[in-house]
Amino acid sequence: MTNRRKLIIFIVFFLCFPLFAQNPAREFRYFEQKYPDELAVETVRRKTLQISMVDGKPEMHTEVYVETLILTDRVAPFTSEKVFYSPDNDIVEIEAYSLIPQGNRYRKIEVRDFSHSFDFSSFIFYDDTKACSFMFPSLTKGSKTVYRVRRRLGMPHFIPTLFFSQWLAVEKSEIIIEHDHAVEILLNEFAIEPRKLKTDTKQRGDIVTVTRELNDIPAMKYEENVESLLRYIPRLVPRIARYHPPGAEQPVNVLSSLDDLYRLYWSFLESIEVNDASHLQPLVDSLTTKHNSEFDKVKAIYYWVQENIRYVAIVDGDKGYVPADAAEVFDKRFGDCKGMSNLMYVMLKKAGVRSHLAWIGTRNLPYKYTELPSPAADNHMILCYFDPDGTPWFLDATAGFQSIMYVPSAIQGKECLVGIDSVTYKIFTIPYYVNYMEQHKNVEINGGTLNINTQQRLSGRFRQRFAYANVHKTAEEQRRIFERALASDGFAKSTVDRVEHSDLHAVDDTLHVAAQYRLIDYALVSGGTIYLKMFLNIPIHEHIDPDKRRSDFELSHRQEQRWTQNIAIPEGFRVDYLPESVNFEHPQFSFSANAIQRENNIVITAHYKTDFNVLARTDLEHWNEMNSRIRQFLNRSIVVKDEKGVVGSR
Repeated sequence: MTNRRKLIIFIVFFLCFPLFAQNPAREFRYFEQKYPDELAVETVRRKTLQISMVDGKPEMHTEVYVETLILTDRVAPFTSEKVFYSPDNDIVEIEAYSLIPQGNRYRKIEVRDFSHSFDFSSFIFYDDTKACSFMFPSLTKGSKTVYRVRRRLGMPHFIPTLFFSQWLAVEKSEIIIEHDHAVEILLNEFAIEPRKLKTDTKQRGDIVTVTRELNDIPAMKYEENVESLLRYIPRLVPRIARYHPPGAEQPVNVLSSLDDLYRLYWSFLESIEVNDASHLQPLVDSLTTKHNSEFDKVKAIYYWVQENIRYVAIVDGDKGYVPADAAEVFDKRFGDCKGMSNLMYVMLKKAGVRSHLAWIGTRNLPYKYTELPSPAADNHMILCYFDPDGTPWFLDATAGFQSIMYVPSAIQGKECLVGIDSVTYKIFTIPYYVNYMEQHKNVEINGGTLNINTQQRLSGRFRQRFAYANVHKTAEEQRRIFERALASDGFAKSTVDRVEHSDLHAVDDTLHVAAQYRLIDYALVSGGTIYLKMFLNIPIHEHIDPDKRRSDFELSHRQEQRWTQNIAIPEGFRVDYLPESVNFEHPQFSFSANAIQRENNIVITAHYKTDFNVLARTDLEHWNEMNSRIRQFLNRSIVVKDEKGVVGSR
């Protein structure tokens, strides 16, 4: 749609808007033309945050109003709605109804039945979140769904993020913040083009009204390799900086700075219920007395918690913020990230080692504490230990088979808030780690079948994934797991004879894997020639159109892989063709491959490396070029010919 046409449609809509409320057909035609590729559009989305002073403290409510027009005959996806709430974000009022076209007006049909239930997630052991579910009646193409929900908020530190949109396209979205003048508000804006944002601030009496408006917000489209969709959703993160109680000489700080956030978090640590943990001492002694160095004691306790305490997510009122008592986690043998970190903290304390609880957000939350000092910046807790040289070590026991030398990829690159004492904290940025895999293969060609012996060296994520898949498995189960892995790499006709590996639990050591298998009917035999396509499991990504891509390209982890293959040339054969070498270098990724003849062997070497997690769209052309070269190399074949011109019974 041209800009001129959009302007004409906007002018028509502006002039005719009063008629639309009375003429469903006109309204439908306007939105159908403006959003030809959408199934529905939110004609109005309005979020209101109200903060008043009651008994000298802030009292907060939010309200959301959403009006959606259905542009398709497929109304089923829009018939049901679910609204979530919790004790700290409780529903006080809700209404919903359908607007059904009827001539020149809409007929209103109210929703009568609202069903309330706990919303249990498969990955959360206990969650105090509830869901209010309801169905919109009598929907047809051109109908509207409308709902309004008013909630009461709890602590003034936990104001939810205010989103201008979610998944659907939005015609007009407003965020309105009405607050008592005694309350100071700070707003952080994310994923918003300033030139498109309409702003207004007014004060009438004691009430200040802040309005932010965005129009013509496109629908959120799914794109592969996006770690955090939140990064691209326009939103405001409000927080109360401070408030002034009537008659008080000094204001009360809430979240005016990082110092305020840390005071809140430290108060959670001070409110941990401490039970008798003396029965942990014998275990701590048994783990640490055989070690002389402090670091070895830390490793022993870290690995014990990692292997013996099951991670479960818990969301239950204050328990969503306050770590569980160490003795409770130890006795139950399960806990969430806070409980597991506190257990390590207490066990290390009993071993005479000082450590520090630390808060961090996973990469799903695209925030830094230094930019947004708010609970919205984090969702995870780990432990920090400073070795005698002052080097920080970050311990996340929720990830099994995780060496202390690594941290999970979900928190790499994120800021970590380390609590030192009641007033002192430090901010560290978690480093990135490169996960490494090296493969050596000896290959014999037997007609169309390849007999392969492979040796692999795995560290980081590669080691962790193999250990997770194979721990507590029989030899036969491990053999089938290896076959499935080959199939997922594109080698469907394979038979694995044996798989062996070093100790899965020795997480500080490189994992060694040895396997013997056959790729059946893999080589093409024709006359006196054998055609052998490459059989390297090099990652390949599809072409990305930089002009159509809305978001940056993201990878969950950084990696380096090396391959060496020695292919024995069958007796009586000679090499007729080898693929040309490839070498592609970029500061953030690279690939090289080479195939040469060395005496009676064909030696193939390849090296692949990615050293980024977020790749800007400006680099996508280079990324596409590298993947194109990988694809070309893998699609080429090695050609060997029978020197006599006839293939025997090999």
